[in-house]
Amino acid sequence: MDTIKKFEEMQVWKDSRKLTQSIYSLTRMRAFQTDFMLVKQMRTCVIETMNNIAEGFEKRSKRDFIQSLHISKCSLSELRSQIYIAYDQKYIDVDTFKEILIEVTQVSQQISGLIKYLNTYSKAELTAQLQTVTSRSGYLFY
Repeated sequence: MDTIKKFEEMQVWKDSRKLTQSIYSLTRMRAFQTDFMLVKQMRTCVIETMNNIAEGFEKRSKRDFIQSLHISKCSLSELRSQIYIAYDQKYIDVDTFKEILIEVTQVSQQISGLIKYLNTYSKAELTAQLQTVTSRSGYLFY
C-alpha cells in the first residue's frame, strides 16, 4: 500500500476539490445572480469541506483528523439542504439537482469510509500516516 504524505494525495480531498469547482460553476449561473446569501453559503460549505480535510490531515492526530472529517460531513449536509433550496427556487432543473446531490453524497460517503477506517486502527498502527484502502463501493479512501 502507498503511504500518503500530503493531503493533496488523498482521493477524498481531490474529489472535494472537484465538488468545489462544480459548486462554483453552478453558482455562477444567471439564476443565482441575485441570491448572494445562498451563493455565499454554498461556496462556504464546499470550502470548509476541502479545508477541514486538509487541516485534519496536517494535524497528524487521529482524534483531531476524525473531528475535522465530521465537520466536513456537517458542511456537506448543509450543502445538500442548500441544493434543495436552489431547486425549490427554480435556480436549477431536476437533472442538475440530481447530479449535484450525487456528487455531494459520494464525497460524504468517502468521508464516512475514511472515518470508519481511522476508527478501526490504533494510533500506533496508523503510525501518523494513512494507508490506501478500498471501500466496498469501489471508492478509494485515503
